[in-house]
Amino acid sequence: MKGILFSIMSLLIITGCSSETILKTGEQIDESTVKFNNEITNKEEIEKVKKILDQMEKTNIKDIPEDYPDTVLLIQNSDENYNELNISIWYNDNNTLIHTGMVDYKEGNFYKLENNQSDKLKEILKNN
Repeated sequence: MKGILFSIMSLLIITGCSSETILKTGEQIDESTVKFNNEITNKEEIEKVKKILDQMEKTNIKDIPEDYPDTVLLIQNSDENYNELNISIWYNDNNTLIHTGMVDYKEGNFYKLENNQSDKLKEILKNN
């Protein structure tokens, strides 16, 4: 009986401590403000986004974008209260430019996604 009770208690503790991941998208309003207007909590969709972003390739750009990004994407672990990923996205005709990190775009942390990957990302974000 004690073994069964211990097993049930262990299971409750494990399931009670599982973390919730939230993907948020929004737009940058000014130098220091982002307005998030969409949340995705579906784990499968978040994993799809992560797989697409795993295909980013580091790029050296000469002209840092002067305009605000088209989308700001944040993947957040709400239970542990930390951000897994914080990126800014600029869509263009040739590929998608992505900056990782905070809003200081002079850091040089720029990556790109090819069009087919970019299209998949846009589709997921649009449909959720």
